[in-house]
Amino acid sequence: MTDQRQDLLHLLGDAYALARKVERLLERFGNRHVRHAALASTIDACLKQTLDQQRLLVDCMHRIEGEGHISRLGNANLPADMQPAQSDRPGDDEPDELASVRALTLQEIDIYTSCIATAESSGFFETKLACEGILSQKFALVAWLSGDDLSTASA
Repeated sequence: MTDQRQDLLHLLGDAYALARKVERLLERFGNRHVRHAALASTIDACLKQTLDQQRLLVDCMHRIEGEGHISRLGNANLPADMQPAQSDRPGDDEPDELASVRALTLQEIDIYTSCIATAESSGFFETKLACEGILSQKFALVAWLSGDDLSTASA
């Protein structure tokens, strides 16, 4: 069970790191589209949802291991592909940013699927339920990002 517990903590940490990257991409994209009310509102809702998901992940990790693991998350050296996005790089293509959000969200879906299975097999049922809720939100986000008219769709 200890290995499953460690595996689950690792998966939750990976999910948290990806959520942070999605957060930064959504913030940057939202800041660029403040004048487009419908799109800005939807991006803001996605951002709020992402922040809520991060809080859920922290709560899950806190229940499993305690505060020691959580404080290490903030100081973790993330792999290069999980580093926070650079803000307002000149020449960034906005559709590419949303494509990046979609790709990261698909990665999150894979991680949450693994989290659910690991949480269930190790008896962490609150974590399983939290991950199932987040997973359904991630599916909705991917569906929205896959849509043709992002300015009128809602996540």
